Amino acid sequence: MRYRDLETGTFLTRDPIGYIDGPNRYCYVRCNPIMMFDPFGLKVEDMDEDTQEWWDDHKGDQSYQDLYDYLDDPDDEFYTIRYDMENESWSITLSAKDASGESTDITFWEIHKFQNFESDEYQAHDARFMNTAVDFFRNTDSYTGGQAAGMPGSKLEPDMLKSMALTESGGTAGDPKGQWWTDPMTINGSDPGKYKPDLSPAGDASANIKRATEYLTRKGFGDSGQPIRNRPAGTFDGWKTALEKYNMNKSIKSDGRYHYQHYPEKILERAGNPTKHVPLEIR
Repeated sequence: MRYRDLETGTFLTRDPIGYIDGPNRYCYVRCNPIMMFDPFGLKVEDMDEDTQEWWDDHKGDQSYQDLYDYLDDPDDEFYTIRYDMENESWSITLSAKDASGESTDITFWEIHKFQNFESDEYQAHDARFMNTAVDFFRNTDSYTGGQAAGMPGSKLEPDMLKSMALTESGGTAGDPKGQWWTDPMTINGSDPGKYKPDLSPAGDASANIKRATEYLTRKGFGDSGQPIRNRPAGTFDGWKTALEKYNMNKSIKSDGRYHYQHYPEKILERAGNPTKHVPLEIR
C-alpha cells in the first residue's frame, strides 16, 4: 500500500508496478481523482459502469462542468463522485488529512430523485444544489455573513435545497419561462428584504440559488436575515426555523396553522423521505 500527500495530490513513493497508469509514477489516478480511485496505490480503478453512463449523460451540462471544475480546484482535498442506480441518487465524498496526516473520508453529500418528481426538469438544478452544499462546507462564513460561533457544524444537505426549490417554484417547471429555471428558490420575490444578499443577474440560476441559501442561513439566526457579523453572539436555531422565517406566509391553512408553519415540515419530510410522495402545496 502507498500513501498520499494531500497537499500535493501525489503519492509519497513511486508506483512499484512501473508505468502501468501513465508516465508519472507519483501521480494519483492519472490526476483525475474525482472520477477514478486507487485504494492501495497500485492500480487505477475507473468509475463503475453506472456512474460512467450517468456522467456521460450529464457532462455536457454546464452546471455539471462547473461542479467538476470546482471540485478539482483544492490542493489538499479530494472529492469522488458516484452514482447509485438502485436508489436513483448520486453522491460526493470528500477525503482529507486526519490529525495523524493520513487520508480519510470526512464528509459525504447525496442528492435524490423525489417520488413523483422523477422527470428530467425536476433534476435540472441538481449539480447547482450539490455545488452550493459543498461550497457551504468550504466557505461557511460567506453564507452566515461572518464567523458564527453558534453555527453547529457546516453540513448542508442538497436534498433540502432541492425540496425547498420544488416547494417554491416546482409548479412552474413545465413552463420554459417559469421561475423554476432562473430563480428556483425565489430569492427575487416580492419581499425586498433589507438584508437580502446583493442582487444577481435575473436569469442566473446558480447565483440565485447561492443567494437564497445565504439568506436562508442568516434567517436561522434571526428574523431580519442580516449577516452574523452584525450580531456575533447570535446562535443558529436550526434549518426548520430558518425555513419558517424565509417564508413567513401568514395565510391560514385548514388546520388553523399558518402556511409558514407547514412550509418547513413539507420540505424536510420530502428531503428526508425521497421515496415518499410529498405533494406541492398551493399557497
